[in-house]
Amino acid sequence: KLNVRRISCEEMSDERENDLIGFVHVTGAWEGSLAIQCPNILVRRAAAVMFNLDPGKVSVREVRGVLGELAHMLVGNLKVILPRPSYISFPMVTEWGNSRPWTSGCRSVCQITFTCEGYPFRVNLLEQVKEGRSKRGSIL
Repeated sequence: KLNVRRISCEEMSDERENDLIGFVHVTGAWEGSLAIQCPNILVRRAAAVMFNLDPGKVSVREVRGVLGELAHMLVGNLKVILPRPSYISFPMVTEWGNSRPWTSGCRSVCQITFTCEGYPFRVNLLEQVKEGRSKRGSIL
C-alpha cells in the first residue's frame, strides 16, 4: 500500500533530473495531454507493489509500464468530461529532460501535486494551443 496526499505545487521544484514523465495524448473535439511527472524511485516502488516484487527486482520495462498505465487510467477517467469525440493515445514514458518536445505548443490548464512515501509527484493537464489561443476551446 502506498499513501498519497495532496500538497501545494510550490513543494515540488520544476526541474527534476531523475524524474520520469508519463504522457497520454487526447485528440478530437478537445486536444491536449495528461502528464504525470514522478521520481523514478517512486514509480519503482509503485511497480513493486503492483507486481508484488522487491523494488530492486523491478525491471526498467515494468517501471515504465506502470507509469504509462497510471497516466492512461487517469486520462480514461477524465475522458468522460471531455467534449466528444475524444480519442486517447497509447501511453508514452520518457525521462524529464526529453519531455519538452511532448509539451511544446501546450499550456497547463490544471496541475495538482501530491506526495507519496516522501516523494513529490505532479499530474498536469495540458491543452494544445494555436497562435496563443486554445485550439478547440477549454474544458475547464
